[in-house]
Amino acid sequence: MEMDASDRTRLEKLAMERLYATADDVERWSFAWGGAEAVCLSYCPWSELEDWEFDGTTEGLDLPWSNERLGLIKRGEVSLNEEELRQWRQSMCRLLAVRGQAFTAWITPVTVDKTLSGYATFLFHYGAAPEDAPTLKGIYP
Repeated sequence: MEMDASDRTRLEKLAMERLYATADDVERWSFAWGGAEAVCLSYCPWSELEDWEFDGTTEGLDLPWSNERLGLIKRGEVSLNEEELRQWRQSMCRLLAVRGQAFTAWITPVTVDKTLSGYATFLFHYGAAPEDAPTLKGIYP
C-alpha cells in the first residue's frame, strides 16, 4: 500500500504535534512509544559503522570465521578481506545494539479519528539527554 505525499506530510505534522504535546509528560515524549500498539527495537544504523576500520576486536562477536582464520587475523598474519570487514562491522553493530550503545527505534501507530492511518518511526540516540526530542525518521502505511 502506497501513501501519497500529501497524506505523508499531514501525518508527519500530526506525529510531531503529538510528540511535542507529550514533551513535559511524566513519561517524557510518551507519544513516541505509543502504548501497547508500539514496537521498540535496538537499532544501529549502518551509517554509524560503514567506515569503521578493523581494530582487532573479536571478543563477543558472532563472526562466521573458522578458528584457524580467526587465529591468523588475531596474530596479524593476514588482513581482513572486504567480506570479512563487512561481517565484522555488522557484528559490531549488533553488539552495540545489545549493549544499548545504539539507537532505540519506536514504531508508533498514528491514528486519525480513531482510525489507524500509518506508523511513525522515531529514533532516540543512546547518549541523548532526556530533554532531547526523538527524531522522526519516517511515516509509513
